[in-house]
Amino acid sequence: MGTGESSTHPLQRLLPLFTFPDASYAKTVGSMLEDVGITHVEVTFRNTQAPAAIEAIRSNTGLTVVAGTVTTESFADEAQKAGAHFAVAPHVDENLIAYASSRGLELVPGIATPTEAFRARQAGARRLKVFPAKSLGGPGFLRALAAVSPEVSFLPSGGVGVEDLEQYLALPFVELVGGSWITAPESIADYESLRKEISALVQAVSAR
Repeated sequence: MGTGESSTHPLQRLLPLFTFPDASYAKTVGSMLEDVGITHVEVTFRNTQAPAAIEAIRSNTGLTVVAGTVTTESFADEAQKAGAHFAVAPHVDENLIAYASSRGLELVPGIATPTEAFRARQAGARRLKVFPAKSLGGPGFLRALAAVSPEVSFLPSGGVGVEDLEQYLALPFVELVGGSWITAPESIADYESLRKEISALVQAVSAR
């Protein structure tokens, strides 16, 4: 099962997602997250800045860096070389899971149905991204999946907000709750706005 023990601070179970328009922002963003107690960050492979951004965060912080939107073997190679701790994909691709594993990189596949969860488990996955979590049924859907997949942990994202975050964090089989909702994309280049958004998030989470 995942790391969703009740003794873990909620901030340590958040997975903020960033698509950096320029990798030069990554060091500062990573430091901001670490300073407030957030321990994970996802850097998406939605542009060519991802490898450099991962390297910058790994080199300057102690954050667990997750490579996001890893959909090809070349992305898996780049993520592994950049130092990503593990990677996530929006889909189940048995060949890609095996390829990433052969390169020493754990790939967490994305699932939206029990059938996909079974395929992912058969391919060796022990952590599953659930997307879009809210549209699929939220915590109730996760409970149903966990009942038939007790050996895996889940990383829900998609539609999750501060208002229902507590419901997800209350589930012991939820390891990390992620998404771009944590900060607005345009705030990446505006450090003051980003600092305010992160501070507001910390206050909201700590108050629950």
